[in-house]
Amino acid sequence: MRQSTFESWPPVGKLFFTALAAFGTFLLVFVAGLLLSFLFYDIDMSTFQQQFSENMSILRYFQFVQSVGLFVVPPFLIAIISGVGIGNYLQINKAPKGKLLLIALAIMPVAMLLISFLGYLNSLVSFPDWVVAMEDAANTMAEKMLRTDNIFTFFANIVVIAVVPAIGEELIFRGLIQKYFIQWTKNIHFGVIITAIVFSTIHFQFLGFLPRMAMGLVFGYMLVYSKNIWYPIIAHFVNNAVAVLVIYIDPLQSVAPNVSDESVGQIVGLGIVSLFLVVGLVIVFKRISEKSLSE
Repeated sequence: MRQSTFESWPPVGKLFFTALAAFGTFLLVFVAGLLLSFLFYDIDMSTFQQQFSENMSILRYFQFVQSVGLFVVPPFLIAIISGVGIGNYLQINKAPKGKLLLIALAIMPVAMLLISFLGYLNSLVSFPDWVVAMEDAANTMAEKMLRTDNIFTFFANIVVIAVVPAIGEELIFRGLIQKYFIQWTKNIHFGVIITAIVFSTIHFQFLGFLPRMAMGLVFGYMLVYSKNIWYPIIAHFVNNAVAVLVIYIDPLQSVAPNVSDESVGQIVGLGIVSLFLVVGLVIVFKRISEKSLSE
């Protein structure tokens, strides 16, 4: 398929266009979603802010709209503009292979101990009061949305919190942004690291910055080594879905777990062990990917 002139753009131009496209599609999809919401909900614009914070169905709906407009639509739009085909450009044209998929899935539970360790390190950083207040408000809202004993609401949460973000965020961050940073820096590792930093920053949840950045690194290397974005998408989905499932099973669980003084030593020790295991699994993933791609 013939390439468009977009592919000849410098990487910084592609990054700027990606940001512009994400902003533009977000506005369009949000406006369309807002208009459609009047058909689904009894919305009063004079009390919209109150309804938004109190009605979890409305919050869930707009969370879905936001994710689709900001993350899902732009990668497909840019892939079409590229002229090389959506499947090839976004690396979604190949089904994941069993052995690699098992390793990708194995990384997630092993990484949980590392995530707890990084979360503890993150908690040692002092943030301004307004950052802490913003984070607390976001966590409270998330817990309110996730706590349910209704199976249909649970599956709605899976779609909104796990399915759509896993697809959209991986396509735009790993499928596009990481690719452009690698082109710009001419270094795979710099590209993966910078993208992971951007990925964590864009969530505006700085009390969980290090854990989210670490997951971004794992997802980034999965794509680099396998040349198949389905592995990070599935791993991302599992990571988010487990969080939804845990709160569904135990509604008293917190989105932001607390670390007691008594458990610090255990978390540090297990976190270091987890780090070596995750690195080892990623290396195994790389070697099997290289063998698979050479066949």
